Order: sequence, then C-alpha cells, then structure tokens
Amino acid sequence: MDHGSQSSSTIRRSSEVWKHFRKNTETGKAECLKCDKSLALCGTTTNLWNHAKRAHQVLEEKQPPTCPPNKRRRKKDRVSFTELDFSSREAIYGYLTAVDRLSFKQCARSGFIKQAIKTMGFDPLRTADGVRVDVAKLYRNYLNEMKKDLASRLARGEMFSATADEWTGVGGRKYVNVNLKTIDEKMLCLGLTRIRGRCGAIEVADTLKRTLLLYGVDIDKDIFSMTTDGASVMTKLGKSYISVPFHLLCQAHGLHLAVTDLLYKKKSKSTADSSTELEEIFSQQSIQDDQGSIQSGLSECGDEEDADEEESDGECSAAEVDDDEFEEMDDEAVQAFGLNKEVKLVTKVRAIVRKIRKSELKRNSLLERTEAVLGRELTLLSDVKTRWSSMHTMLDRYLRLAALVNAVLKEHNDFRSTVTEKELKKLTEIKDALTPLKAVTEALSERNISVTQAEVAVNYALQELTSLDTDFSKRCYKSLKKRYEERRDPELVALTGCLSDRRYLDRKSGVFNCNSVSKRMLQQLLDELEDTIKKPSQEGQEEAASSSQEDPATSSAQLTFKEKLYKKMRNVYNSPPKRRRQGLSDEFKRYLGGKELTPSLLQLKALLNTVQPSSAEAERAFSAAGLFVTKVRNRIGDDSLNMLCVIRQRLIADAKSFGQSRPEF
Repeated sequence: MDHGSQSSSTIRRSSEVWKHFRKNTETGKAECLKCDKSLALCGTTTNLWNHAKRAHQVLEEKQPPTCPPNKRRRKKDRVSFTELDFSSREAIYGYLTAVDRLSFKQCARSGFIKQAIKTMGFDPLRTADGVRVDVAKLYRNYLNEMKKDLASRLARGEMFSATADEWTGVGGRKYVNVNLKTIDEKMLCLGLTRIRGRCGAIEVADTLKRTLLLYGVDIDKDIFSMTTDGASVMTKLGKSYISVPFHLLCQAHGLHLAVTDLLYKKKSKSTADSSTELEEIFSQQSIQDDQGSIQSGLSECGDEEDADEEESDGECSAAEVDDDEFEEMDDEAVQAFGLNKEVKLVTKVRAIVRKIRKSELKRNSLLERTEAVLGRELTLLSDVKTRWSSMHTMLDRYLRLAALVNAVLKEHNDFRSTVTEKELKKLTEIKDALTPLKAVTEALSERNISVTQAEVAVNYALQELTSLDTDFSKRCYKSLKKRYEERRDPELVALTGCLSDRRYLDRKSGVFNCNSVSKRMLQQLLDELEDTIKKPSQEGQEEAASSSQEDPATSSAQLTFKEKLYKKMRNVYNSPPKRRRQGLSDEFKRYLGGKELTPSLLQLKALLNTVQPSSAEAERAFSAAGLFVTKVRNRIGDDSLNMLCVIRQRLIADAKSFGQSRPEF
C-alpha cells in the first residue's frame, strides 16, 4: 500500500523507542520504564536509543518515523563535482585547488584524480608545475573577463562601491583586499595584493590605486563609496589619501566594539583619593584564527585591526589582570579596578572553558556525559576578542552544558569553579542581550543590504534590548547606540531613503531617524555630488528636441546664404533666453513635489543602494585566504594566493547558479 492510500490512523508518527520510555509533562524529560532514569529531550530520540541499548540491551534498530508525502521535508538538490559544466581541464584543476583547497602537488600525484579527469575526457597532468600553469591560465581568463565587464560598465558611465581592508597572515605577510559592487548587485573580488615593508595609510592608498588601475578603474573618478574598518590606518586613509564621495566605517565592527566595551574592556578608574590612575596598563593581544570560516550570515569574523580600532576611539586601554587572580577578587576589588560584575562572571566562564579544554580527563569526561545525555559529543567553545559574536557563542554553549560542566568539576573536586544558579541566571541575561546584536551583525554582513536597511536593523535591536529590561541590556543599549552613532552618516541614510520613499524624512519611529536632516541639507549634498557623479548629458537631448521642433520647410539646409544672413539679423533681439541646466538638486526638489524620478536620480538611487554598511566582503576574502595560508602550507607564493582567492570566489558564485551554496566533490 502506498502512502496515498494509507489513512492518517495507520501512519506511525512517533519513534518505537517510546515503548520503553514515558514523557514527564512537568519536567519535560523522558523517564525510563525499567530504571526510572530521566533523560533530556533535545528534539531527537538518539539519546533514548543509546540508553536503551547500553543499559537494557534493547536490540531494536532506530527507525525514522514515517510521514505523509506532503509532510516530508524536501532535501535540497545538491550538485556533485561531475555534474558541473567543466568545459576545460583548467576549470577542473581550478576547482580542486581553489574550492577543495588541494595543493598543486596533491592534484598531480593523486591517482584517483587522474582517473577521474581521464574519465571526463582530458589528459591529466603529472607535475605540480603543470597544474600551477593550468590554474594560472584559468585565472588569466577570469581576469580578462572581469576587465571586459568593468570596461563595458565604465563606458556606460557606471560607478562602483568598494570595500577594502588589510590582513596579516602567517609569517607576518600583509595583504590588501578590495572588492567592487556594481549597480546590479554583482560582487567582484579583485584578489589580494602584498604590501612589503611599512603598512601605513600612504602605502595602503598606493596599493589600492595600483590594484584598481590594473582593472581600468580610477579610484578618484569611478568609486562612489568605500567601506573600511575603523582602524587608525583606514580612518586616515579615508580622510587624507583617497577622495571618494562617501567613506564609511564598518558598522559590524562598531557593534562588536559595543560588546567589547562591556565584556572585555577593563577601564582604568581613579582610586579613592582621585589622584592617580593605575600605573600599569596592558593592551590585550588580538588572536586571529586563520582557519576561521564565514558562513552565509557571517556570524563570526576575525580582524586583527579591531585592537587598533579601540585605540583610535580615544578611550582608556584595558587594565589587564590574570584571569585566575581576577576570578578570586571580591565585588569591592572589582569595583576598585573600575570593572563590572559581568566582566568578572564572563572571565570565570572563560577560565572554566580553558580548564576543561586543556585537561584531557575533564574534557573526556564531559564528552562522555554529553553523548549519554544529548546523544552526541559536545565540548565547550572559547571566545576570541577579535571574532564577531564569539562571546554569544561561548555563553550559549556553556549554558547548554552548564549542569554537565558542574558535574565534571565536582567529579574532579574543583568545587570553587562551579557556577551557582544566581550566576547562571545572570549569564542568561547576558546571552539574551547579545542575541539581537548577533542577529544584527549577521544582517549587516549580507551583500544586498543598504544603509537604510542597516539602520532599521539597529533600531529593531535597540527596541529588543529595551523590552528585555535588565541592567545589562540597558548598558548594552547605551553602548550600541553610542557606537552606531559614531559611524552613522545621517545625510547618506536620509538621501537613500528619500529616493525610495519621498516621505522618508517625515518618519519619526525608531531611536535613529532623519528628523535632524532637512531638505535643504540634502539639496546641498546633491550640489556637492553634481560634478562627481557620472550622469547622462542633457545638452544633447535639448539640442535634439529643438531640432525636432524646427520646420522642415525652413531648415538651414534649404536656405541660401543671403536668407540665412537676414534670418540671423532678424533674430538678434528675438533669440530665446538660454535655459539653465537643471541640476540634481532641482530634480530632487521636483521629485519631492510629486514628480517622477529622472534618469539622473534613478542612477543615483542605484548607486546609493550599492553602498555597503560593513566591510564583511573583505573579511570573507581574508577567511578564504586563511584556508590556503596555513602553518603547514606557509610557503605559498603571493601570486598563487591571489589567483586562488579570485578563482574560489568566481567558482562559488557560479555554483550558486545551480541553486546551492557550494558544490560537492
């Protein structure tokens, strides 16, 4: 009998394991019918099956419950390696080296790869140099295609928005990455360019100009906006060494700094006599994970320049103390150092995570307990000061395993490190306040988000923090508001919103709105952008319109010289006044009065929608580079690294056209 003929009563909707367990509606746990042991329910019955097999030798196999066809979850269609359209051997080796991250030597020596390539109708290569040559050919093809695409766009008068950042890899090698976004929301990665020697604002500016000129793009004429992080080098770069209409500081970095202000920074504070400050102030070293990955939402992202951002903000540095010493301080000593209880509590959790991760006995004990209770092995995760949302990730995992962690610590007679119920409640409040910040960080990292949408996300996060109504959420509200306001460009947000909705200035909802921006301020901004933005010429259109209205019978081609002369003399006092060329401010004024958008304003609207509120695209490129430059593969050349990053971005973008995030081998 097929599923279509089965009645709803004959379809099994629960697992067979419930013959040996019953669910306690009060505690929400499953109780064994044979030994009365309570097990947690985590959405699956795997832990119930494991208990039944190990404790009571139940030999029944775990079977998934059957569901009607219309209730089944449809699996995503995945495209395998052999199903992709590889028209050349270069594309195959480019995929293996850039997407699968195999070295040139592995591709040349693997017998399986050779046989697969031979099956696809190509002659496999036997040397690593040959594979490198094929990959270089693919890179040059992509490079030429990108140059042609940019040249055609520049010929049509298009401008681009850019994101740029600097990255230090293994061995202290420094690179600069720049990405371009077009008006049709196409993202172009221009690779990594090595900077040798000093890496100041002047050197970064020269590197950016040379990289863009390689693709035929002039940074002073063809770039509409540039988004960087808030490091002192990038801030100085935007103020003194590049001239673009808009230079933005990454809002995602600002949100991360709002968290570090509350949970990482230990600000120095004057003592009781208010005469001296702490003598020794140490700067916390940033930790970068070269193996980190940035996913669709970009929930985590590393950047060594965050430490420089904090220094450039002009605030006091952190007075660092040892975690063990800090954990033993009482509340009065904590306040004497100018700290808060949340920092002390988070430091305690971080110390517990470090203890369990470094101790093989404690780590194995925790893994055994998680597998018995949850059905799979889980361990604690540590935070990294320069990694976005890592604090939320650490607290979320710890709160999930808090009971098991306390049991492990008590098992090894470490009662001092256990966390009390009151402390767990406080940690839950901290995690709940960090949840909207993590969601906003992921939203700001999307490729198709505009500055107005970013402001909506921040306003919604502030509203959520207000609804939590806890002491930490209130301080988090103030910190987020301060950091976002430092990097906000109200005129840019107002202009972008007005071109989509002419009543945008009248909106008063949200903490951040455009009430302080007047129409006159926007008209002045458009006057400043008049000579910068490439827009279609109107003089030629006016001449064409006037010539089309001229009477064919009296056209200049049919008149003699004498007739033309007398016509010129008669019209010497009757010539119409020359029409003043309408500028962007005049067109914008008519648009606010109810007229439709002109072609120039439509082009400006498309450019404003390409402005990136965060530099997450550069972080994606650095994350991809970290997959190639490792401690084992630390001798990869600069040219090889550049072409692998470009090929990887191109192939993954092509794979998305198949409806998947990444092709599989």
